[in-house]
Amino acid sequence: LLQYAQAAWLHWAALGVVVGMAIFGSVLFSAPSVNITISFIVVAGILTLGGYLHSIASRMEPNTGIALTVIYFLLPHIEWAFDFRDLVLHDRPPVHFAAVATATIYWYAYTAALLTASWIAFRRKTLTLG
Repeated sequence: LLQYAQAAWLHWAALGVVVGMAIFGSVLFSAPSVNITISFIVVAGILTLGGYLHSIASRMEPNTGIALTVIYFLLPHIEWAFDFRDLVLHDRPPVHFAAVATATIYWYAYTAALLTASWIAFRRKTLTLG
């Protein structure tokens, strides 16, 4: 039961990052369809390629490899919440509380950064009536 509670908690914490990205996109992009499309592409890219970017970067030439490594370390790794499913599926013992707390702080920091960026971007916009 504790494994399921940990998995649910980590998924909700990672979902906060996705919501933060969507809110930031809604301030940046004018049309909701653009925001939905770009948010979907970014989240799908993080989930599928996010964990492999560092190993791909090590095989590339130095300039592009360094750029890809920087991108790897700047991306929020929301795929870690979905990697937790393997532990639940294979009936592993619950993860230590410190690891869950660290992952929660990690995702909350990214969520706070995205919401702060959204707030700053929104404050700079001129609001028109009509």
